[in-house]
Amino acid sequence: MNKLFVAGGDLVTSDITNKFIKVVSKKIDKEKFRESTVKIYKNILKKNPSISDPHMNTIVWILGEYLSSGEPTPSLEKEHEILNLLCQAVM
Repeated sequence: MNKLFVAGGDLVTSDITNKFIKVVSKKIDKEKFRESTVKIYKNILKKNPSISDPHMNTIVWILGEYLSSGEPTPSLEKEHEILNLLCQAVM
């Protein structure tokens, strides 16, 4: 799905985005899945200078959910780094 967002994110409808978020949200209690998903989206933010609105909406929702739930609690440095990446991506 992330490859689809990168290739043609502006063509992804909000309905598709919402369905993708719903599928991902069902995995929210799986610690290993959470950790890998945060890493994936952190790397996407670092590597892509231009992120489509549907992809950014998905990234923000997932990071918001995954950084704030479950154990272990992310370090303040990790949260700060991700917030900086998000700010850079929207500028």
